[in-house]
Amino acid sequence: MTESREHFALDWIKREIDETLKAARQALEAYAESDRDETKMRACLTYLHQVHGTLLMLELTGVTVLTDEMEQLAQALLAGSISNVDDAQQLLMQGILQLPAFLEEIQKGFPDSRRAVVPLANELRGARGVERFPDPGASSGVVLHGTTSNETLKRFEQIDGIEKARRIRAAYQQVLLAVLKGEDSKKALATLSKVAVGLERICERTPYTSLWRAFSAFVSALSDSGAALTGDVVRLLRRVDAEIKGLAQHGAEALTRPLSLELVKQLVDAAREHGNDSPDIKQLGDAIEQEPPEERLAISKREAIHTAAAALREELAGVKDALDLFVRGDSRSTESLLQLAAPLKQIGSTLSILGFESSRAVIADQVEAIHLSLPYDKRP
Repeated sequence: MTESREHFALDWIKREIDETLKAARQALEAYAESDRDETKMRACLTYLHQVHGTLLMLELTGVTVLTDEMEQLAQALLAGSISNVDDAQQLLMQGILQLPAFLEEIQKGFPDSRRAVVPLANELRGARGVERFPDPGASSGVVLHGTTSNETLKRFEQIDGIEKARRIRAAYQQVLLAVLKGEDSKKALATLSKVAVGLERICERTPYTSLWRAFSAFVSALSDSGAALTGDVVRLLRRVDAEIKGLAQHGAEALTRPLSLELVKQLVDAAREHGNDSPDIKQLGDAIEQEPPEERLAISKREAIHTAAAALREELAGVKDALDLFVRGDSRSTESLLQLAAPLKQIGSTLSILGFESSRAVIADQVEAIHLSLPYDKRP
């Protein structure tokens, strides 16, 4: 109930906040252009203080972490205690420009998440030379499987989660292409870090949060270690792309499917191999180890069946299309009909492996019907 009141109040005051941030941006630009006139930075600090105070009154404790760091960095610039002023100005400008987007997401249904703003807040702290905040995910629980509530699925629809997932995947694929071409890995990893945060936010309150936490830790490990983005790293990035694709194509339905424990484990193991031993990694690793062996097996089997079912649907669609062309065509050669038998046999074999003998028998009957329709001398 409190959250709804906060969001309602934000709707009323958002325009005023945007105008104040615009004034702060203009003051910061004037400061940079006027050979660091203190009066300009004092004006910027005043505007940031107003925004910070407003958000405090709204009890938006997540985003106020960011505004507090923005205000403190402006104060340090005014006091002349910053060693790299140019970088500090750029980071402060980044905070001013990104804050409206965080507020818009809160309006749309995203939680007022400290975790979402801490990466940027830590960069602001770094400019002042103070210790970084610990990862806020380290104190949260790890959920590897469970039922996604209707309320969570409704929230995903309300925030247009499927469209956000599509945009995230487009950015991810551009990064993947850049990696394959051997382009700037530092820039690629910076984008992947943002992708991880974005995916975790749209999958809030679902088991998939654990997957994106593991992915974030993996990306962080690659960035810190300076590892080459080749071989096993690329293969793991492709596995992650398949998960993002499922979310972008199926939306809320994808969140109801079992989480791939195997992929989470691979990401955790890979992060450890590259030197990440953070509390997040320890929590995720412990949670996986605590899974009963029979539960792991059951989930792995469901994942295998789900993957196989998707492939079978595509193969059956291909057979159906070919059969439609055969039936509607003027020339119905026996060779065209016989070509359908091979993919049907393959489908039957897959069904048999999965234990669906009755379905396999139906496919076998169709293969036999194809053979019987051929002239005697053409039958295999």
